[in-house]
Amino acid sequence: MITIDIDPILISLGPLSLSWHSLFMAIAIGIGVWLPARLIARAGLPVDRLYSLVLWGVPGGIIGARLVHVIDYWSHYDGSPLLPNSVTHAWIKLVRRCGLNGIRLHDTRHTHASLLLKQGVHPKIVQERLGSWLYSDNP
Repeated sequence: MITIDIDPILISLGPLSLSWHSLFMAIAIGIGVWLPARLIARAGLPVDRLYSLVLWGVPGGIIGARLVHVIDYWSHYDGSPLLPNSVTHAWIKLVRRCGLNGIRLHDTRHTHASLLLKQGVHPKIVQERLGSWLYSDNP
């Protein structure tokens, strides 16, 4: 086993701290915005749409990732084990609360695929995005 003896906290200023993980996430997000912006500008297209997407996509991705983490490690936060149908039951409650009865969690997968195809995304990209194992090149 390899042991790396590095403090996970890079800098602490009073109650605020910056971890190595946060630093590398910020660098990754920065590169993930800068590189497409550069390529879009080089192609002569407006970069404003990318920045609008980033404005919603980055916070949404961070919140979504945290939500998945909390759901995945629910027993850590609640103290009780997560039952296999807990996510499905939570989805059903959310859908009912929003007045959208009858929409299954799996239906969102099909909606996502339909919206991508309607926007003109190549079917191969949609397939890869959905993680379809049935038609993938990798066995």
